[in-house]
This record gives sequence, structure tokens and C-alpha cells, in this order.
Amino acid sequence: MYKILITGHTGAIGSYLWDKLKNDYELVGFSKSLGQDLTSINLDIDTDIVIHLAGLNGIKQSWKNPFKYLYNNIYSSYRIFKKFHNKKILYASSLAVKEWWRSPYAFSKYVIEKIAPNNAVGMRFANVYGGKIKKLIHKIKNNEVKYITNQTRDFVHLNDIVQSIKILIKNNCHNIVEVGSGKSVDLSSLVKNVEIKKGSFYEIKKSTANIKRLIEMGYKPQHNIIKEIR
Repeated sequence: MYKILITGHTGAIGSYLWDKLKNDYELVGFSKSLGQDLTSINLDIDTDIVIHLAGLNGIKQSWKNPFKYLYNNIYSSYRIFKKFHNKKILYASSLAVKEWWRSPYAFSKYVIEKIAPNNAVGMRFANVYGGKIKKLIHKIKNNEVKYITNQTRDFVHLNDIVQSIKILIKNNCHNIVEVGSGKSVDLSSLVKNVEIKKGSFYEIKKSTANIKRLIEMGYKPQHNIIKEIR
């Protein structure tokens, strides 16, 4: 049985993944919410695979404290890469990297991709929803949206995130893999009768995950955001 280290295992994605993997693998976790700061914690641990999900998230929020985002995300990832360079590493990236100049968050992910070792797989997640994640889709379902922007997004459910990670654990894959539905939806199509505003500079106007590599490994998105909203 493989032993897997999951960083950020108490977060929205990490805790969901932990629950789905716990019966098939021996798991150990690090999380800042438990006082385990990856910029300083002792990383002496025996593991076969590392799934690095820990990090500060939020595009607009990153402008409020850019140095904190850059230091935390880049340095913690650097320590993981240095310590486990001879292990299989899957690490969380973002489609925001495609226009990395738009925010400190996107830039931090861009740098992480550049310093990752050759054996690592960067998972560029689309906009993730489901579980404990209380972002746009959660607000739409709870009629909490006051306005929408004129942007398009690729949305990926946590179940499909888990599906992709399970595939990547079992396959010999390197470099970058984009994880999403492979389709973009106009945000205005998800909610009716609200004001439509121009999207901010901080975010990409249109993002779509290229899931060809994952499909070739057996990936098949199971969730359709429009059907779920309606």
C-alpha cells in the first residue's frame, strides 16, 4: 500500500480528497490550520507520494498582502520540492497561471511551476466547486448573488478533482496537466435577473481547461455545472 503525504489536508479540497483516499492508501497530512507551517516545519517523513495542496488562495485577496502570498506559496513549495525531489509529487496549480501577471496569487503559481522538479506534476485546477467550498456556485445555489461578471469560466467539481488525482497517482506523468470540465460557461447563463458587470483586471476574462492529457489516461468529467445549477 502506497503511503501518501497530503499537505493542506484539512482544507476544502484536501479534506475531501483525504476522505476519498483513506481506504486505499496510508495517509499522513500537514496543515497550517493545525499549526504545521510548511515554511518552517520539519519535513522528515517517509512517504511514497506527495500531494501538495497547501497554500494561500484567492486572486483579489492576494493584492491585499502580495508578499505574504509570494513567500508562503513559493517558499513552502520550494521546501516540498527540495525534500521530496526523488518522490512522485502532485502539486496544485491554477488556470490563472495562463495570465500570471494579473495577480500575486497567479504569479506565485507561475513561479512554483518553474521551480518544480522534473518528476512533479502540476495540476492546473479550473474553478473548483462542491463540498465545503463556498464561492460563486455555492452563492448561486443559495440565492446570494447580487451581480455577475461578463466572464466565462471552466468549473470542476471536487469529485472530478479526486478522479483526476487518482488517475495521476497510477500513471507515469510529468509536467503540467489541466484539470477541469474542458468547457467554459458564460457566468451570466448561471444566474438570471441580476446585474451584469465588467470583470476585474485581476481575473482572466475566459478560461478553459485543456483536458486532453487526462482524457487519454481515462479521465471523464462526471459533473455538468449548468445542469447542477438548474
